[in-house]
Amino acid sequence: MYGHIGYFLCLLGLLLSMYSVLAVGVHIRIRRFALEVSAQRAMHFATAGISCASVLLWIMFYLRDYSIEYIFKNSSNDLPPFYTLSAFWSSMEGSHLFWALILALVSSVALFSVKEELKGLRRYLILFCGVIMVWMFFLLITHSDPFQLRLPPPGQGLGMNALLQNPYMAIHPPSLFLGYTALVVPYAYSMAALCSPPLSEKSQKAWLRVMRSWCLFAWLFLTIGIALGGRWAYVELGWGGYWAWDPVENSSFIPWLLSTALMHGLLIQEKSEKRGMVKWNYLLAILAFFFSFFGTFLTRSGIITSVHSFAESDIGEAYVYFLALLLGLSVLIYIFRSSTSTDKSLPNSGWVVSREMMMVLGMCVLCVFAVVVTTGTLYPIFSEIVSSVRVNVQAPYFNAFAPWLGAGLALLMALGAVMRYGSAKIYVSQMHAVLVVVGILVCGGVFAWLSGVFDSSQSRLYVQLCGIALLFFAIWCVVIDIHKRFQSSGYRLGLFVRRSCGFLGGSLAHIGFLLALLGFLGNYRGTLHTVQLAQDTPTEVAGYTLEYRGLDHVQEDNATLYKAVVAVHYMGQFFGIMTPARSKYPTKEELMHEVAVSSRLWNDLYLVLSHPPTIAGGPVTLQVYVNPLVKLVWFALVVMVLGGLVALVGRPLLQKSWS
Repeated sequence: MYGHIGYFLCLLGLLLSMYSVLAVGVHIRIRRFALEVSAQRAMHFATAGISCASVLLWIMFYLRDYSIEYIFKNSSNDLPPFYTLSAFWSSMEGSHLFWALILALVSSVALFSVKEELKGLRRYLILFCGVIMVWMFFLLITHSDPFQLRLPPPGQGLGMNALLQNPYMAIHPPSLFLGYTALVVPYAYSMAALCSPPLSEKSQKAWLRVMRSWCLFAWLFLTIGIALGGRWAYVELGWGGYWAWDPVENSSFIPWLLSTALMHGLLIQEKSEKRGMVKWNYLLAILAFFFSFFGTFLTRSGIITSVHSFAESDIGEAYVYFLALLLGLSVLIYIFRSSTSTDKSLPNSGWVVSREMMMVLGMCVLCVFAVVVTTGTLYPIFSEIVSSVRVNVQAPYFNAFAPWLGAGLALLMALGAVMRYGSAKIYVSQMHAVLVVVGILVCGGVFAWLSGVFDSSQSRLYVQLCGIALLFFAIWCVVIDIHKRFQSSGYRLGLFVRRSCGFLGGSLAHIGFLLALLGFLGNYRGTLHTVQLAQDTPTEVAGYTLEYRGLDHVQEDNATLYKAVVAVHYMGQFFGIMTPARSKYPTKEELMHEVAVSSRLWNDLYLVLSHPPTIAGGPVTLQVYVNPLVKLVWFALVVMVLGGLVALVGRPLLQKSWS
């Protein structure tokens, strides 16, 4: 019965969304305001319907109602409560429902919060958000019904995917979904502006504020989602890394790159008010949203091989048609309306070497990066279509481009930080110049020595030293920019914070990005050793002494863990006890990896139990990774997220304090 109720709520959401689109379409044609009001109410009721359906599915998960096929496949009697919560989005049907839920909530919030100056755009916001919601509801009741019945209900489920029974994976998908769905708002506002007459100066400023806030919100949660996904891969998959250029990783990275470019484009539009920048931002908003759905297509179509992808289904073909129609119509509207919808009074030329020029070049680098990643991700698909042979693109292709593009972004950040808007003059005093040189030599030298860069081969040594020098140059330029802004406020901290929340958040995000690039340099110096350890026999590995002391059997939640107890010494000092393990879940036959990670400031010791002992007291085989600078990567990502939060929360507070 509950399954029928859930399906009915999804069907009701589809009907309400369809009515919303039709009603607002008629309103656009005949200008009947009552139709716009009813269309917006229908959207809110559709949101209420899918919210009730989602709560119902969660309740059925906790009741272990195996009469629902989706619950039977993704839950079991022994599943802990926390993972029962996250089992909701652990497979295709539930994740699609969860995505539709967040999309509906985001759309409702966006419609509810339309500013007075932008009331004329609301009908188009309803239209474009409604079309997307119609599509999501249509898939729910046709291709990915989470309430499909299984009768008679069995007494036990198949269990949740063991790889997903991890705290990071419980938070990673909701973060990404929030980032993806939030991009619908800049997309809808861009399409609304394209379909409307040119906005007044007051409306244009309000439009920019809304676009920047929602784009920053999407970027923030995309960053959190990508960071948590990397952390999950690091501690769960047992391969010693956190980013493998997997196609589904790439599909979240592409919207991140494009939303980053869009944020900077909107800032340039606000500062320089150039007509060409407005058109660029329209296109970036369209592409960022398109690629958020494109990643969904890759995940659910079954045309790629990935640890993230769901089982193959016929939903892929439906997604192809929808994506083609979405992109085609959006680009056609852009082509025919971008010239007529832009304020002709805005200048369209006159670029000079300045901070905004550095930002434009940075946007170009980000877009090139997105093209490189997209090409590498799609090449296997197109190669199979053309030659019937799938040619997989591996990490070396991406690694051939990424360092140079990252270096280009770092250089542009540095130059932009010491320039001002509309001026080619570099605002750096002699004291600042000396500080930068000393900072590069001292900080770069200490960093290279402590992080073990000088142990690299000669060819890599010079490249890494140049990279470290460039990154510390960029970091010190950003610090100088912060200092000059602080100086302009008379060194009054309260005034500086009130005036510069957005600037301070952006600077923190830039510093976090540069620190992450420093951490990524450690990827090229990681080592892997495969060793067999006899019990109670110390063995030297990469400067560490490992002593295997036996195997423990431990029950944790719903898994039985076989833990190898390994005592670790480093430079004669006791480092700690590490317990790499293999886990056995009641509903699965295979053993899963449970890695052990111990972090020092400059590197991680990462142990994987490859082969447990075959006889009591027998030896174990371990894979031992020594990964430099991984802790710096996690710290850098935290700084980036903190910067995004400061900018997102600080801008409204700043506007309120000065209103």
